[in-house]
Amino acid sequence: MFFVPHVKLSALFVGAAIEHVAAALIYGPLFGKKWLKAMNKDKHTDKWFPENAETMKYRFIGAFILSTLQSYFTGLLLNLTNAQTNAQAFQLGMFLFLGWTIPDIGVGYIWESRPSTLGYIKALRMFINTVGVSIAMFNWGTK
Repeated sequence: MFFVPHVKLSALFVGAAIEHVAAALIYGPLFGKKWLKAMNKDKHTDKWFPENAETMKYRFIGAFILSTLQSYFTGLLLNLTNAQTNAQAFQLGMFLFLGWTIPDIGVGYIWESRPSTLGYIKALRMFINTVGVSIAMFNWGTK
């Protein structure tokens, strides 16, 4: 039988909010200039970034929906594994980070010749999205 545990709605929004705040800080004041320079190098142009406010609004909405979805699956895994401590939530986040994020960044570097700066910035963001969100959602309560 296929069992899908309940995930508390407020925990989804906590996870999504953490992801958005982290992205805003990382792609803004912390590493925004480095990220933009690396993206321009990757795209071979500086015309890739949308300047239309309407386009940006829909991108932010789409990103929030995807962050909520990612938080939902993090909550599902926390509940399915029956995480009982912060250490277990940390361990789950690390497994997600090491098992999916690091290989994805490596593939981007090896096959797509993406600038290493993009990989470092993505690794930081995804560490927060996996480990940080797992711990925060666990402490908020996902059940």
